[in-house]
Amino acid sequence: MNHQPLLTAHSGADGTPENSLTFVRYALESGADAIEVDVRREPESGALVLSHDAVGRGTQTLLQQALELTAQHAAVRINCDLKEPGLEQQAAALAGEMGLSGRLIFSGTVDPMRLRGTQIGMEQIYWNIDEQIPELYQRCRREPAWVLQAAEEMCAKCARFGIQTINVYEQLATDGFLDILNRHGIGASVWTVNDPARVRHFLLRGVRNITTRNVIAALAMRQKEGSHAAI
Repeated sequence: MNHQPLLTAHSGADGTPENSLTFVRYALESGADAIEVDVRREPESGALVLSHDAVGRGTQTLLQQALELTAQHAAVRINCDLKEPGLEQQAAALAGEMGLSGRLIFSGTVDPMRLRGTQIGMEQIYWNIDEQIPELYQRCRREPAWVLQAAEEMCAKCARFGIQTINVYEQLATDGFLDILNRHGIGASVWTVNDPARVRHFLLRGVRNITTRNVIAALAMRQKEGSHAAI
């Protein structure tokens, strides 16, 4: 490996409740490089909450609570997977209040233009290819090789904004796809990689980030593969 890929604990990693403080605490103590939380806006209060699906009435974990816990763990990053548009500036402001601007990552529904004037750099965006390439999955099901054209198109989009990482579903991250990103100097963040063989494959490919629900097993595998590379 030319570099050690980051490992991100997907929400609900290792059987914890998704988007809960239990998950956040567990992931922060796990040894993962980053934790991922799903973010939406609570329609009545306007607060940002952790939720994968549309927010209804009831108790949700606040993003502020997750950020407060993250701030207590030096160097651990937090990936806010935005599940609806227009959340970038509010999330960036919350992170800034807690001194976490440099440890914030955005993925999901992200508009880079909304981050102009914030403390968040374009290198902190893991830009979802499925958000930027219309009908990506339908087209790839009909014509699997088309994913290579999608990779070229996405690299061109990244170049216009200075974005350095593409966030991609692991089944689309073929060797040909990764080769194209490497040629353009763009990193790959692959999700959600739970199968041990696939984790090992992406470790050996040297992708930028692997998001996984099986974070403890992935950390052990990274340590094992890293020790082999050092021999």
